[in-house]
Amino acid sequence: MILLRHLRVTAFKHLRDIDLWLPRRGSVLIEGHNESGKSTLFEAIYFVLYGKALVGEDQGNPPLEALMPHGETHAVVHLAIAAGQTELQITRTLTRNAKGLKHDAEARIHRPGKPVEVISAIGAVNDCILREMNGLDSAVLRNSCLMEQQALDRIETLSASDREMAVAKLLGIDVLPRIEQKLKVVRRDELLLDQARIKLHVAHQQHAAQDAHDETMRMIAAHQAARARGAVLARDAVMAQLHETAATLNDLTRETAHLHDRSQQAASLEGLLRRSDENTWLL
Repeated sequence: MILLRHLRVTAFKHLRDIDLWLPRRGSVLIEGHNESGKSTLFEAIYFVLYGKALVGEDQGNPPLEALMPHGETHAVVHLAIAAGQTELQITRTLTRNAKGLKHDAEARIHRPGKPVEVISAIGAVNDCILREMNGLDSAVLRNSCLMEQQALDRIETLSASDREMAVAKLLGIDVLPRIEQKLKVVRRDELLLDQARIKLHVAHQQHAAQDAHDETMRMIAAHQAARARGAVLARDAVMAQLHETAATLNDLTRETAHLHDRSQQAASLEGLLRRSDENTWLL
């Protein structure tokens, strides 16, 4: 919510030394005779917010010279507004010198818990005001909240889209059409989506093919491992048989050597018996 807090006019058109504090709640009624300055108060607010003259804006950009007080060299307007938790103190000054009319602006930004921020360049001040007022520009203000004299027919001549935009900015939903436009699906988006679907399908196929390849390699590895295990088992069986045959051969070798020894002993005994028989016959 945007609230006017304080309006101070040093000099502006025929206004002088105005110091007006506005309440936070309730309505304010300004009354007075014709040409007493009621409308000029709103012109001062419009000028300090947007740096432009209100009267005659429909015919283009009116000169700021019309805002200078008669016979004066300075026009100064100060306005304090509350935009949510932020308070803006804006001051605009017009100075007439030998080179023409000089326009100066300053904005002081008060945020809770933060130091005061001061902006002095006109363009930066204008941008800051629009940003803090959520994009409430001069056209929306003139088409909604501020209606100068002899300008009532302007609303009637506005197009439906301009009226909708004014209401949308007041409600803070003016970004929705832009977002909708950005999110609107166009032919190029459909083509990109089709390409993305094709790429996704190809990626799925490649992933499935990779899974099949990995499974095949696992099966080959398992088959090779089984064959290797069978070969190892066969080798182990052969080695065990060889060890058994070697043990048997050793046993046979020892038995053969033992029989050979017995055979030699038997031959020796037989020789002894033969000689004993021969000796007996001689006797």
